[in-house]
Amino acid sequence: MAGSQSRSVAEYLSGQIENSDVYPELLEELQKLVASPNISETEFPATFLKGLATSGLETKLKNTVYHLMRSKGVEKWIQENTTGKLREPLAYIAKIQSQWEKRILKSLNSMCIEIGQTFAKPRCQAEQHEYINHWDDLSSLEVDLQLFRPVYSPKDFLEVLSQVHSPNQSAQGGQMGRPFGLIQVPLKTADLGDLKEKFQGLSLAEPHLGVPQADGKHDLLEMERYQLGIKVLDKNHAPLAQEYLKRGCPHSLRGSVWAQVLGCEITEKDISTYNELREAVISTDIMVDKLVMKDIQLTAGNDDHYFIFEDLVYKTMLCFSRDVEVAEMFSCGSSNPPKGVMRGRPGTSENLVLYPPSGVIPYHGISMFCVPFCYVYTDPVQMYFAFR
Repeated sequence: MAGSQSRSVAEYLSGQIENSDVYPELLEELQKLVASPNISETEFPATFLKGLATSGLETKLKNTVYHLMRSKGVEKWIQENTTGKLREPLAYIAKIQSQWEKRILKSLNSMCIEIGQTFAKPRCQAEQHEYINHWDDLSSLEVDLQLFRPVYSPKDFLEVLSQVHSPNQSAQGGQMGRPFGLIQVPLKTADLGDLKEKFQGLSLAEPHLGVPQADGKHDLLEMERYQLGIKVLDKNHAPLAQEYLKRGCPHSLRGSVWAQVLGCEITEKDISTYNELREAVISTDIMVDKLVMKDIQLTAGNDDHYFIFEDLVYKTMLCFSRDVEVAEMFSCGSSNPPKGVMRGRPGTSENLVLYPPSGVIPYHGISMFCVPFCYVYTDPVQMYFAFR
């Protein structure tokens, strides 16, 4: 990375940290460290760096930067900062993407008109009390979902992708110039050398938890990984936890290690945020609630064997649809969040609002992304933020 680019990234990360929730706490701890007797004014740089390491602030700062680089997309930000607003560079791909987004919104609007359903409305007192009383068993709510259908399915999206063709390639030589297979867009794929470099960590012939061992010492390996996992958790260093996971993690430690890697250890603010989302679910009925419930019934809840975590999936997905922080991810990509016009207002830009608040319209199978977390977390707050 060039010097100017490194400075640009440092400035970006500094700005992100200042706007983050952890900044006030970090600033207060840094001020206390500087004012402590361990920091010498005459040897400030050396004593300050030593104090950072011994106080644990260095690890906290490293974790903050790591999570920002992982979640905010620094590489995309660099590209956007140097070449303008990040958007799809190929015109024909951008056109198809725009058509797909309009198709989804049209399907959603058509369903609302067909069944006489509004996008959002306040729940009546009786309905609010019903949601409060059944919050821990939302699957028992009697909601008529017969007229609701998924807006689209992964199969619909695959059909659209299979119809995408490069106009340049079509002009070169007809069918002979097109790639083989279902996807006709020429994509850059990794060759054998790239794959060897990417997965070189798997070629070290080291034992991996969950893979049968030739010497049959699986129990010994599990004990070793457990003891090492406890030490990793004590260090509270996210990149170290990520390296630890590459060789397997015992089931009992997975929730804690994943939370450390994802940066979703629960704070008082997280609990408050979850409670606000819960209150939003109870007080407001949005049309996508029915799509979420319908999807859970068709996928996670549609099992010959009883799926005991169905209610946990309901809680997570209903809160997810109302989380405005999820919509921030649209700033790191080329897609556009869906918007609706407020009732009784003209269709001008100032009257447009995100719908749903998360910017994610549920599709058939979306709840299945939530299901694996049910086997790791029992606390709905911890599960929600790990899923998000």
